[in-house]
Amino acid sequence: MESSRSVCEFAKRCNTLERLDVVVVNAGCAEQTFQRADGNGREMMLQVNYLNTVLLATLMVSVLKEKKSNGVTSGRLTLVTSDMALWVKLNEPTGSLLDSFDTPENSDEVVSSDEVIIYTVNPCTAKGTGLMREATGLPKVIFNAACFLIGRNKVDAARHYLHSALALGKESHGSYGDWEIRPYPVVMYTDSGQKMAEQLWRETLEELKMKDITTTLGRAHWQF
Repeated sequence: MESSRSVCEFAKRCNTLERLDVVVVNAGCAEQTFQRADGNGREMMLQVNYLNTVLLATLMVSVLKEKKSNGVTSGRLTLVTSDMALWVKLNEPTGSLLDSFDTPENSDEVVSSDEVIIYTVNPCTAKGTGLMREATGLPKVIFNAACFLIGRNKVDAARHYLHSALALGKESHGSYGDWEIRPYPVVMYTDSGQKMAEQLWRETLEELKMKDITTTLGRAHWQF
């Protein structure tokens, strides 16, 4: 997930499958120091957790459209997220949003639910995933304590994935939740938040070289 080229190659391999009904995008990292990824040199977590996750999800939508089992059942794309998004407070930047996330100091409109149901699931804190394996000192103590007190085991956390990918229907398209469909972070319902979301989406498409998102989502082949 650090390499955009690797993501594209993975999508190409998926496109050779005879059938693909469900995709769960779960890869992520939690770096404790500022590092730049290979390729475009963006900050590692920005590259893995956001940019290449968007790239993979976009490519897999078009693969799911072609490879789902029949013309009636919708393909399922589940994006794994965190409830930490509910706590975020963003100051509106004066320049590029991507650049504001890329410094050591600040480290249902396009896809029809008839074709692919896209859902963002929060499995909550899970024990034994290795997500914070590089943490040291106080952050490690806090995370381990949280896992001990409220953490789910990996099996229970994975049930969230199955529920979102197999049990929920078209009513979940474009939504966020953990067993139940829940509101997005409050900032996304404000005028300022909507403007930032639109700006971030435009910058993301430019970063990933996807100027025409409708055309990109309509094909299963990606030239990188």
